[in-house]
Amino acid sequence: MMSQMNYLTSDKICDQVYASIKKVTDLWQSKPHLAVILVGEHPASLRFIAHKKKQASLLGFGFSLINLSSNCLEEEVYDLINLLNKDKKVSGILIQLPLPKSFNTWQITQAIDPNKDVDCLGAFRMGQFLINAYKVLPGTAQAIRLLCNHYNISVIGRNVLIIGSSNLVGKPAAIWFSQQEATVTISNLKTTNLEQLVKNNTIIVCATGAANAVNESWLNRHHIIIDIGTRIKNSKVYGDLNHETASKIVNQITPVPGGIGPLTVAALMMNLTILNPQYGNNDEIF
Repeated sequence: MMSQMNYLTSDKICDQVYASIKKVTDLWQSKPHLAVILVGEHPASLRFIAHKKKQASLLGFGFSLINLSSNCLEEEVYDLINLLNKDKKVSGILIQLPLPKSFNTWQITQAIDPNKDVDCLGAFRMGQFLINAYKVLPGTAQAIRLLCNHYNISVIGRNVLIIGSSNLVGKPAAIWFSQQEATVTISNLKTTNLEQLVKNNTIIVCATGAANAVNESWLNRHHIIIDIGTRIKNSKVYGDLNHETASKIVNQITPVPGGIGPLTVAALMMNLTILNPQYGNNDEIF
């Protein structure tokens, strides 16, 4: 069994976020509506979408899943986005990643109306985030912010290692930490001195989706591990680390499941609320 003393769980944080959302949206004449576009049937994607649908339902939000076949044309995705951009009933659009390798993911995400870009993958929202002038945060960055605030984890001046550099996870995490005046290093599984980097940094953000991305022998009691990696094996969800072993070594660690994953869904619902025209200027609600 994993020690509960150093376990950075997110259930209480999510409860607080959803209570704040309901406080605002229960007064609205119409509720936000999230449209999710999925290409193919990636097992992990289906699991993530199920969580989003469940939470949207609990909040009374509308939810639509448009599942295109894995052999659909890229133009079909653009046509669908254009229709959703024009649909006044839809207040948020999300492209479930990954898309087929032959698709231009960057160009596709740019087609989403910035006012409906709840994942903050478009250039407009990402640009706002980059210069620290954002209205909404990318899900990973928001999840880490909520986690650090709840557990009073100070990051100012800390050495932070990001393992994984995707636009969805690694890069937003690196930007957020740098904005908090941390010293950030971005690496990946091909980094030749990864072991030394892990040993030299205090906060480790793992976002590779690979089994045992970090060897437990690299860890020490000063480490704070934020595991964002997700793998599904035999219908069970795993992170980048062996949590049962790692939790006995490090200072604090997020579990998988039950850590960052639920917080990214909460962040998505926050963005869906904030980008809704009915939200107004409730800047302090979250």
